[in-house]
Amino acid sequence: MKVLHSGDIHLGELAGPVLNGKNARMQDTLRCMEFLAEKAVEEQVDLVVVAGDLFRKSKLWADQMLTEILLAAGWLRRITLAGIPVVLLFGTHNHDNVRAFQNIKEMNIPGLTIITTPEVVTVHTQSGPIQVAGIPGFDKHQLLTDDKYRDLPPEEANRVASELLGDIVLSLGAQINQSISSVLAAHYT
Repeated sequence: MKVLHSGDIHLGELAGPVLNGKNARMQDTLRCMEFLAEKAVEEQVDLVVVAGDLFRKSKLWADQMLTEILLAAGWLRRITLAGIPVVLLFGTHNHDNVRAFQNIKEMNIPGLTIITTPEVVTVHTQSGPIQVAGIPGFDKHQLLTDDKYRDLPPEEANRVASELLGDIVLSLGAQINQSISSVLAAHYT
């Protein structure tokens, strides 16, 4: 079974040159996305996993966000139309936008599975089923918002965050069907 893994695509305009009226860095990102889609088809991968931060910036004006959502959805659709399922994980809130992911989900792209909370999904591929245990993005500050963690020194906060993340992984592991191949995909800072 072949799995193409990617993440941190950061689709969006970055500061930089403008060529022919278009942001050159965004055009580079689109070319990289196209390359990934071409490679997935060429290599006949069974599954593509995008492990978070599909977008560069979660807070955008409507027109720009709509443009980026449509570009992302077109790219995802191109891969799935080639018969390759895609699992897309939500990244961190400073990059991925909950509403953007909801919009993509509402497009009902066949073969696309979106993970926004820790869960195990079973995806049917050309080589058979595979389970993806997905942990969407978060940062330790999100985990440590409880009052009992608020004033921890950095080393202790890291230890507690690692324990909490470990608990999530163990919980997902308990849900895995041992007779089916599985992968763990996460976006963790």
